[in-house]
Amino acid sequence: MREHGLNARKGRNHIPVTGSSHGPGVCPNVLNREFAAERDGEKWISSYQRYAITYLRTAGGRVYLTTVLDL
Repeated sequence: MREHGLNARKGRNHIPVTGSSHGPGVCPNVLNREFAAERDGEKWISSYQRYAITYLRTAGGRVYLTTVLDL
């Protein structure tokens, strides 16, 4: 990187977006590891990572991003 005149960008410090001090509740295991679905749109899943919110900056503000999969 030095040869090409490049520098690493330092990340920002974490800024909490809410004032809550409690953790998220635990969701019930409604699938019970039965991932096979008989028809489309019957079982959907999404990923949740604590403290890892993905967002995109746009001219209108932040847009939050997640993936949803139809099993």
